[in-house]
Amino acid sequence: MKGKKIRFMNVLWLELAEFVPSFDILQLIRGWAGLYPVNQLDGNALLGEWLELKGFYLANGFSRERLQQAPAVGCYIGELILGKPHILNLSIFDPVRVLDKKPLSQSGLV
Repeated sequence: MKGKKIRFMNVLWLELAEFVPSFDILQLIRGWAGLYPVNQLDGNALLGEWLELKGFYLANGFSRERLQQAPAVGCYIGELILGKPHILNLSIFDPVRVLDKKPLSQSGLV
């Protein structure tokens, strides 16, 4: 773990501080790593209300690029909860496909 902390502080932290200037005064005191939450059906996000539990919204199952997708996902889930029209149509990631066991084709996804 020590090698990873050194790499984070010496490489990644500098890039973060360049992107978010206030990061240059922050310090990493400790870190934690946990499970890698991947949707095992097709490795793609599950976004939307779970059919079997009204009011329970999912925004998980990503296999990678979670940080990059966070703004769009947050906007989409907020629109779902509030019942507003969608700026982006991400309905392809509806969790119903898990219940139906219908994985997304990887050819149309970036």
